[in-house]
Formats: sequence, structure tokens, C-alpha cells
Amino acid sequence: MLQTFTENSFAQNPNVPASQAIFTTPITVGAVYSPDFRLGITQNWTASVEQQLRSDLAFHLAYVDSQSYHQAIQKDLNPGIYAANGTRALYGPNFGQVLEFTSEGTSSYQALQIGIEKRLSHGLQIRSNFTWSKSVDILSNASYSSLVVSNPMDLRHDRGVASTNVPLISITNLVYTTLDLRGHNGFVRAVLGSWEGSLIYTMQSGFPFSIQGGNGNNNSGSLQLADRADITGMLYQVHQGSKQQWLAYYFNTAAFKTNAVGTFENSQRNLLKGPEISSGDLALIKNWMYQERYTLQLRGEFFNVLNHPSFGLPNTGLGNSNFGQITTIGGNPSASHPGWSEAVVLNRLLQYPRKDRRLNAFCMFARR
Repeated sequence: MLQTFTENSFAQNPNVPASQAIFTTPITVGAVYSPDFRLGITQNWTASVEQQLRSDLAFHLAYVDSQSYHQAIQKDLNPGIYAANGTRALYGPNFGQVLEFTSEGTSSYQALQIGIEKRLSHGLQIRSNFTWSKSVDILSNASYSSLVVSNPMDLRHDRGVASTNVPLISITNLVYTTLDLRGHNGFVRAVLGSWEGSLIYTMQSGFPFSIQGGNGNNNSGSLQLADRADITGMLYQVHQGSKQQWLAYYFNTAAFKTNAVGTFENSQRNLLKGPEISSGDLALIKNWMYQERYTLQLRGEFFNVLNHPSFGLPNTGLGNSNFGQITTIGGNPSASHPGWSEAVVLNRLLQYPRKDRRLNAFCMFARR
């Protein structure tokens, strides 16, 4: 059915309220953009040195710098004012929270990158990369409905280590293939020939975290519910002692206290760093060939082969009974298994796939 539209077709909008409509106050404005909002700018610099040490061995050294300006920041234009009994007094009683996207954010990233690569020779290939970096910003996630800055009156109050900052990352992978032993008898070739082993090992620093202020995180009266704790001047004593000790006492809880009433905290955002993460994935592969047409492959895949647990961040709520304790398991850094880059791996996973090239068949058995 063909419908014809005229200029009068849109004259009546059923969503327009009547002139006598009553709005429920206070009105909350979920998202607006500042009049001077600008698109973000990122500038990158890289200086690198490449050196071939021998025919199959190369070395890489690089310095990477990135500076970003006019980044989107979400802040509350109508925060609570402590002097006004913690009410949203700037826009009067008819308005509640007014969230604005502004382009006042900045961020920076600096890194030293070191890499060494052994190209395939004599059946062995190795690549290892190490990164030492630091990322700084004001708000790591400014998407709609994300957290806002804790002090809308001073954006630099939240400038600190980014939530995605992982200072040290080391990733090493190697592949080794044995000879197919052609010319030997069939039994020796079938048992010892055409083996392949691969390993991916990842080590990285823990993720940063802040200490919450307690008392609903609103001692400042700003109604942002994002207050952090004050520091007492005592040592932080992060990750001290045996595993059992730092799981129960990851940092010195006496080093923090609830921020004073009517004030914003004096502790930095993402002040402390969580436990390190390490994981290794191993694969053993055996290939058999029959009459140059049939190939049978048996694979044994071991994810988190050393069974290293990855622990989560400690409890950061002042006044909580578990304050300073680690009670959760964190993410595994392995990305070798599709979809597992952010997965939680509690223990090792073993897989035994079998593939027949000629019959186009594939079977897999897995167990933990």
C-alpha cells in the first residue's frame, strides 16, 4: 500500500504535552553536550631502533608517546553543595542531576617497548615483547551512564593513573617443530617424528584501584557518590608477606580514613595497584601422514597450564567488614582461546582435539 505524505502529515505530534501539563520535579537531565564541545585530538610520537643481530635474530627498541586533548568528560552541572545542606542549589529546587558531556578531558600514554624475535630456523621460532608504560587521564570511561568525575568543580582533582593502566606487560611465545624423520623406519617416524609444541606465556602488573570514602561516599555533600578516602600518612604496605597474608591484608587499612565532612578527599585516584597476573598456554601437536593423502592430527591444549590463579582486586569500601581483603578471582590474561581474553579461568583447562584432513572430521575432548 502506497502512502502519500504532505507537510500537514507531521503537523500534529502526539508526543507533545498539553499546555496545562504538569512536570514532576525535580527534573533530571540525563545527558546534554556543552555548547563549546569539540572533537578529540590525539598526537603520537614514536622513536625506534631495529637491529638484526644475526640472520635469524632481530632486536627492537622503541619509545612511544601519545597525548590526547578535548576528551569527553561527563560531569554534573548541578551537584550538591555542602553549604546549602547538601542540596542541588545551583539550578534551584526544580532540577536534580544535570549531566553534561564536556571536552575538557586530557590523557597521556608513554611507553618503553622492547622486543626480540628469533625467526624460524632449526624448527624453533621465538618472539618476546616487553612493555613498560604509564597511562594518565581524568576519566577512563566517559560513555553514557558511566561514572562522573568526583568533584565537578575541579576536573583535575580526578587526574591520575588511568583505570586501564598496566605498567608492566611481558608476552613470550615460541613454537618448536621436530623433524619428520623421513628415511627412518615407520615405527620411529610415527612415534618420534613430526611433533610440534607451542607456548604462550603472559605476565603483567595488576590493575589500579582507588579507596572509597565510606559513609555512602558522600561526605563531601556533592551527591556524586564518588568520594575517596583521606590518607593518614601511614605506609600503604601493599602486597606484603605470604600469599595467605596479602589475601587477608592486601594493604594497610590504617593508612586510610573517611574524608572529612564537607570536603573532597586527599587521596589520588587509582592510588594502589592490584595483584600481578601470570598465565601460560601450552599445545602439543602430533601429525601422522599416510600415503601422502591422509593426515591425522592429535592436539593436546593446556590453558593456564601451571594452574596459576588470577586474583581480583581487594575490597576498597571503608567500614566494610572485608575492607582490604581479596575474596574474588580475577581475569586471566590469556587471549589464545577465542573469547577468553576477559574470561575468568579458575584452574587449568585441557583439550584433546583430533582432526582428519582427508575425511574432514574434527573431534575434541576437554576436561578441567
